Amino acid sequence: MIHLYYGDGKGKTSAALGLLLRASGAGLRVALARFLKDDTSAELIPLRTLPYVSLLPSPKKMKFLWEMTEEEKAACAADTRRLFEASVSQDCDVLILDEVTDAVNSGLLQEEALLSFLDRKPENMEVILTGREPSDSVKQRADYITQFLSRRHPYDQGFQARRGIEY
Repeated sequence: MIHLYYGDGKGKTSAALGLLLRASGAGLRVALARFLKDDTSAELIPLRTLPYVSLLPSPKKMKFLWEMTEEEKAACAADTRRLFEASVSQDCDVLILDEVTDAVNSGLLQEEALLSFLDRKPENMEVILTGREPSDSVKQRADYITQFLSRRHPYDQGFQARRGIEY
């Protein structure tokens, strides 16, 4: 089935990683592709030790899109397409495409590529999508939809993301 965790609230990736833990514990093969993220997130350290879990490579360091030059954005788009192609060709039971809707919304990944994959994904593969604002076309393909809604976040008061809590 297809799971969609979306919205502006905190916890989308955490929910996806909770499913990863459950699936790995049950002996299911899980692949995790992280879009628009580098490899500095603290959760990667224990994830690398889990059985049955494959982490697709992320950039060592990544700027926010609004900080990138046009050349850097073009290179990021090419990397995003390569990551997507590598992720959808994984032989796994569970595929997590973290922040994939943001990759689509930012123009780094064509929505048609994502929709095509969702329409032809292996029948026995669970696919988990996360991000902020999925299109209606993505929502229509989802079997599970969970929306995260932010009511309050310290970032709104000027607090920066904290290692171990937000990343």
